[in-house]
Order: sequence, then structure tokens, then C-alpha cells
Amino acid sequence: MKIRYLLLFLLLVSASTFAQKVYPLVSIRDIQYRPDDSLKAGKQSSPLSIRPDTVRIRAIAMHSTLKNPNDPTSQPLIFPSVTTHFTLFVQDSSKEWGGIMVYQAESNDGTMLNTADSAQYIEFTGYPSEYNTTTEFMLITKPTPVPINTIGQAPKRPAAIDLKISDFQDNGAMNPLAEKYEEMYVQFRNVTVIERNTADGSFKISDEKGNTINMYAQSGYNAIGKYKFSDYSGYVLPQNGAKLDYIRGMISERWSGTLTGYFITPLYPDDIKIASQPPTISTLKRNTDLVSPSQNVDINATIVPQTGGSISEAKVYYRVNGGTYSSVTMSKASDTTVFKGTIPGVAKDSALVDYFVWAKDNVNQTSIFPSDTAKGNYLYMVLNRPLTIKDVQYSPLGGGYGPYSGYKVTLTGIVTADSSDIPGNGGAYLEMSRVFMQDASTPWSGIWVFGPKAYSVKAGDKITVSGTITENYSFTRVDSITTLNVISSNNPIPSAIELSTSDIATKTNGTLDAEKYEGMLIKFKNLTVLKSNADDNTKYNDGEMLVADQSGVGTRVELQDGAGTYHNSWDTLVVKNPGWTKISTGDKFNSITGVLIYSSSNYKLVPRKNSDYVGFKTSVETISGKLPVSYNLLQNYPNPFNPTTTIEYSIPQSGMVSLRIYNLLGQEVAQLVNQFQQSGSYKASFNANSLPSGVYLYKLNSGSYNSVKKMLLLK
Repeated sequence: MKIRYLLLFLLLVSASTFAQKVYPLVSIRDIQYRPDDSLKAGKQSSPLSIRPDTVRIRAIAMHSTLKNPNDPTSQPLIFPSVTTHFTLFVQDSSKEWGGIMVYQAESNDGTMLNTADSAQYIEFTGYPSEYNTTTEFMLITKPTPVPINTIGQAPKRPAAIDLKISDFQDNGAMNPLAEKYEEMYVQFRNVTVIERNTADGSFKISDEKGNTINMYAQSGYNAIGKYKFSDYSGYVLPQNGAKLDYIRGMISERWSGTLTGYFITPLYPDDIKIASQPPTISTLKRNTDLVSPSQNVDINATIVPQTGGSISEAKVYYRVNGGTYSSVTMSKASDTTVFKGTIPGVAKDSALVDYFVWAKDNVNQTSIFPSDTAKGNYLYMVLNRPLTIKDVQYSPLGGGYGPYSGYKVTLTGIVTADSSDIPGNGGAYLEMSRVFMQDASTPWSGIWVFGPKAYSVKAGDKITVSGTITENYSFTRVDSITTLNVISSNNPIPSAIELSTSDIATKTNGTLDAEKYEGMLIKFKNLTVLKSNADDNTKYNDGEMLVADQSGVGTRVELQDGAGTYHNSWDTLVVKNPGWTKISTGDKFNSITGVLIYSSSNYKLVPRKNSDYVGFKTSVETISGKLPVSYNLLQNYPNPFNPTTTIEYSIPQSGMVSLRIYNLLGQEVAQLVNQFQQSGSYKASFNANSLPSGVYLYKLNSGSYNSVKKMLLLK
């Protein structure tokens, strides 16, 4: 009897073993490699990500994903943008094409990526995918997770590859052949720190020829604020001008707005070694909030030399209304590190004074603060009249900071959006209830009024508010409100300024064409939805669409924060809610009005309520007639086309439907449909105004049905 049970057990184990699918084993090079001529032609995507198949890879973990066992709130060493996800840089012994980032979309019971440790040799099962031109290896987590398999422990991680910044950028041009070092551990020697970011701990490094590369503060050991390990505070952000013996880290690349270019991500504290640093200048402050004509202004700054050094000279450089710089000497206050210089009074009313501080130590190393004296200088206005919102918002240098950032002010205006207009989506950053006011319908005349004291006011209220001007992620607001008084109610709301989408476009922070409308009501007319998901990928959806008027230049509209009921499928709850309207690529609006905000490196319009969306017309229409008996995707017409075409399809069963457009690299360029549809026949309009000529693929997916066809755009 025992023998029979034993044989049965062996047969069951054997059957289970044979039933488990064994995926092909490939090298990282197989995933990453592209020939030089393809790279020079701009074809950087992994050949396996165009038609991704499940494969296995084996590689060495370059860092740990384990959390601090003594701190349940801690994060893994390399933090992804979603806190429940995990990322891991891995590498083999290759000197080129040997690195990749492994990405786990969901955490689970501890059998997956959250168990990896540095220098482990691990087998992973997944498929390659492109994100911002960086190839990632996506682990299989659904429907059944495929666990990672730790094969052994390597003696140590692969050593950093010695390279030069000029291998990535030369005379301002990006080197496409640098793709071969993507997600590999490299080292740059004898470089200089520039453009430090005190908010997150990142900076740029430069060589002697001015070539640069970004340091990305993604490691909890080399970051500041919320990004650092909660139990680690040893990171010292190098000063601008600091010389580094070396900096080591993983290479990645991004092609999105201000984050365009190659990045190096240090992993551990010893990945950065500082050789020398110039004096540090900080806490620049003037002695008065408001400045009257002919009033002298004291400028105080903390100036600290390197260890063992001393400050030999310090000055304040200033100019009036953009004229020639003058300077005044700063003197040290007793035995402190605080230096003071006095800018002489300026008699002219409404004059703009901008200034910066310069210091030199005993070994002739110099520093300036702020480091960017073209856009970043400190400012103040000379005024013999009441303060207006324009005085506070005005930032003509292009840095996005006005003359009163960090100072107390009192302002009066009409509420243009109250907390019922922009209730927010309950997120952790800017997505909370917001109140805005204006005092005119001219540029620079709107501002965010922040805090619970503002939540009781209503649109049309004329209010006077006193508080401190702050910059929240480069968005100006009245903060720390001390008093808020409603003077009158039911006042006419200032008219929205009509702009072209090209006026805002995707301009960077501080660009005057866009910055002067921050916090104001603006209107775009005759709009087409270029992308229902402005971020153009399926991994993330921040509730923003990309729209364009006749200019064809797209800009962002935020759908989540306002009280309107239009959506782009950012959440399954709104998708299933019959009271909400789905936005698809190609849809049109006569106009959209809203408040212009700045967040996450983009200017974007936030409509307040449904009345701000006028003349909506969907690009997906139901075709009347007999219900279909089979799935069908028809050839688009016209084909070739320029720039619009129509795609018809049929679904015999109700369910989720996806209709997406791809280029020949397999990159999604548009999402026409992503919603629940009743059985029937439909036609969708596709506008390719923003795309170059070429062959594109369109793919219909519904239930188990998939169909792909080609179409040709000729301009």
C-alpha cells in the first residue's frame, strides 16, 4: 500500500513539473542590443519590447530592495514613483549592453523583488518594456506571479566602468551610442558640481569642456527630504563648484521636458567622493518685507568656508530695472557666519531691484548665490502704493520666483475658483482643494490662496488676505494665512483670457509666456484631444489629457482636480460610473476654461466644473443597425490619410474595449478607446496632426479578441 501511494505522489509531482511552462533564457544583451546604425537613426527601443514575449534573464543585483526591518515606514533603497512597487538595477559581467532595471508592479507575500539583496545572482521571469526610452524588465505578477529565483551569491557587484561625460554628451549634442551603457554601473572622475537642487538632493556634473550629465537622487542614501531613508541623514549635497574625485552610479535616460537627457543614479554613500568645495552661501534674507522709495535694504547671508578655511571677501551685486550691476561689500557680524551688506535706497517708484551674493575664501575658491544669476536672482519692488497680485507674481527673469517669496503680504482680489470648484482628488501633493483669486484680467494677476481658512469663501467673493508668499513645487501661493476678510459677495468674476494652446504648450518652469498666467482664468477654443492620456503610456495615468487648437501645439488639461465629470480612465471607479463622460483621442471641444497651474514639471489647465467644458463632441460614434455576430476590425479610411482617418470595429459582446495606435517601434502614440462598451458597431476618428509621416499600427482588444492592422500617414 505504501509503495502505491509513493508512486502516486511521484506521478503528481512529475505531472506538476511538466505542466509548469519553462520560458526561454536570454541574456540582457539579447534584450538591450541595437546596432550602431540603428542608434544613430534614433531607434533606441529594445527589439524585444516591440513584440514582447515572456523570457528569463539571469543577472547580479546591484543593490538591495530590502526595507529597514526596524522601520516599517521605510522605503527600499531605490524608490519607484509608486510606493507599493519595487525596482532593482541588475547587471551581468558585460562591459556593454549588460544592464537593465527590473520592475515589479505589485508587492505581494515576499516571494518577489522585495527580497533581493546586493550581489545576489538571480533569475527573473518577465518581459521587456520601454518607459521614457529606458528599457525595463517587467516581472510577471498576474494572474499567477512567477517568483524570482536566487541562484547564488557573487563575490561582489560588477565594478564601475570608467567613462567620460563626453561619452554621453559632446558640445551639447547627445551621443546616441551611449545607449549601450543604459542601466549599467559607471564612473566619472574629476568632474564639477553645477545646478544643485536643495529640494531633492540632485545636481548636474560638468567636465572641463562644459559637457553635462544629471545626477538623479533616486537612492535613499543620496537624497534629501522625503526621498531619503528615514533613518539616514548622512548625505551632504555638494556645493555648486565642488570638485568630485569621482561619482559612480547607474545610467538611465529620460526624454520628457526638463528631464531630457542621460542620468547617473548613485546607489550607496561611497558612490560620491568630494575632493574640494567652495564656500557655501545660504539663508539669503532682506531685513524688510516691503520696501519704500529711498529706503536702504540690508541683505544678510550665511557664508561658510571649507573646513580649516576662511572667507576673505564677500559682496552683494545688485541692479535696478535690469541695468548695470553695482556692488557693496558685506561685513561679518561678530563671530558668526552671517555677513551683511546694504543696498542703497532707490527713489523711483515701482522700480525692480534684483541681486545675488558672491564670496571668496582664503584659497581663492569662489561661490555665488543663487548659482543662476540670469534667472534665479533675488528680487524686490520699490513701492509707494498698495501691493497688487502682479507685484507679488511678477518674475521677469524667468526663474518663476517673484519679489516677495518668503515674505509677508496683504492682497485683495475676487475669488475665481473656490474649494467646490477645485476639490482635488485627495492625493498627497498638489491634489487638494484649492482657492484662487484675481485682481484683474491682465497677466500676473492671479494667485493661489492656500489653507483651510480659504475653504469657506465662494466664487465672486471680494477678499483681503494676509499671509506669507511661498513656492510649492514652483507654484506661487499665499500661505500661512493670518487674516482673511470677505469684503463683499456675488461680484462679477474676472473674464478668462483667451489664449492659444501654443502659448502654454509644454513650456518649462518660469517661461514668461506661460508663467505670467499662473493662477489665472484662461480659455482655449476649438480644441481637439491629441492624447487622452497626456503621458502617452499605459503604466501611469495622472488624469491629464493633451489638447490642441488650430495651432496643432498640444498642452495639458487636468481632469481630476476640478469638479467636472469628464475622465480619461485614470481610475476604474470613474470608468464604471455612468454619470461620467469618457475622453478619447480625437474628441473635440468648442472651448475649455480653467485655472492655469504648475505641477510635476508642467503648466496645465484645471477646469472648475462641467460648465467650463463647452461643445463636447466624441470621436467614437455608435453605428446604427443590426448587432454584430462576430468581432471585426476594419481597414481605416481614408488610407493613406492626412491628418485624420476613421477606424470602424464591431464587438458582439459587451465588455472593456481598447483601441490604441502604435509606431513601428511598438511605442504607443495614441489611445482612441479604453472603456466599457455595449455590443455593437463603432467608428473612431484619429487625428495624427502631431505625428510624423510613416506607417502606424492600430490594435483592437476586447475580451480574448485581438486584431492589428497597418495604416499610412502621408503629410
